[in-house]
Amino acid sequence: MYQLRRDYPPCKNHKYSTAPASAPVAEAAVVQAQLQPVEKVGMFTAFKHYADFKGRARRKEYWLFYLLNVIVTTVLNVPIRIIGFIVENNTLSTSLGTTLAGVVVLITGISFLWALAIFVPGLAVLVRRLHDTDKSGKILIWYIISPVIAGLVIGIALVISPGFGIFLYIIAIIAVIVFGIALFVFTCQDSEGGINQYGISPKYPNRVSSGSYNKTKASSGSTAPRRTVICRKCGTENPASKVYCTSCGDTLPLSTDRR
Repeated sequence: MYQLRRDYPPCKNHKYSTAPASAPVAEAAVVQAQLQPVEKVGMFTAFKHYADFKGRARRKEYWLFYLLNVIVTTVLNVPIRIIGFIVENNTLSTSLGTTLAGVVVLITGISFLWALAIFVPGLAVLVRRLHDTDKSGKILIWYIISPVIAGLVIGIALVISPGFGIFLYIIAIIAVIVFGIALFVFTCQDSEGGINQYGISPKYPNRVSSGSYNKTKASSGSTAPRRTVICRKCGTENPASKVYCTSCGDTLPLSTDRR
């Protein structure tokens, strides 16, 4: 898919041209810059950023990766369920039983390898998804550590007072459910536009963010945030009225201030 650019001045050799002769981009690049390729996100995009915990991941990237995991897991589990049903409801010969047992072991091994393969990219894309909504990925540490701490506390409480231990166990279950719902909501939120403390938005690179990062920048300098356009080539912030990047000279994406 390509996005037609309408903010680019015509070629200076054209008889209707109004572009300055000192345009920083060569004429051969003018035609190329009029069609900018839109970033494509697929099921395997998370594997391209296998252990990237610093960037941002849009909602589509995260949920397509989740869908891929659901599909693969379902495909691996269905044969095991079928074999289990056959074994429970039929009397099988020794050779056939051995063959089916070997198939189950093979599929189980593949499932284990798949779980190992997706652990790091799955955790990374979740952290980057939180970054994309301007939330820290450190909240996942509490999600991992808190059940361990809660288990120790509940175990001690059950020894001292069984009733109080059961009460703490119920509270822990409720807390896990609430945190899970909150995490689900965070992953469903749309990308925060513009640039935040974790990088440029992969979905809305030209929007001005209303997050805490840009509010801090605005309060430290001026009273209102300045509208900017992010260069797709070098990531430099430019005034929205600019057509070319002030750093690398590349053509800037179309801003609403120039439409």
